[in-house]
Amino acid sequence: MQSRIFPTGDQPRVLRAVADTVRGMGFTIDTSDAALGVVSGTSEANPDVHITVTIQPAGAGQTLVRASGNRFLEAVSEPAAYQTFFSNLEQTMSLQATR
Repeated sequence: MQSRIFPTGDQPRVLRAVADTVRGMGFTIDTSDAALGVVSGTSEANPDVHITVTIQPAGAGQTLVRASGNRFLEAVSEPAAYQTFFSNLEQTMSLQATR
């Protein structure tokens, strides 16, 4: 599991960005629950690969995003997978800000 803090308290915006990022990375959304702050998905290319992302407040004007992946029921521990996710999430949030 990896986590990052984003400098926005707009949790609905972050949740939309997370869902867009997960879809953009080739996952089908299985669960998206705004009340719980959870998005989970299954890889379209490999149904044994799953991602779960949670969001929660992290102080004034900040949101904590946690991502965890598993492959064949084993946790994904490679930092590169999480770096790619968070890089894509940052790009998605930047694009949303310009709309």
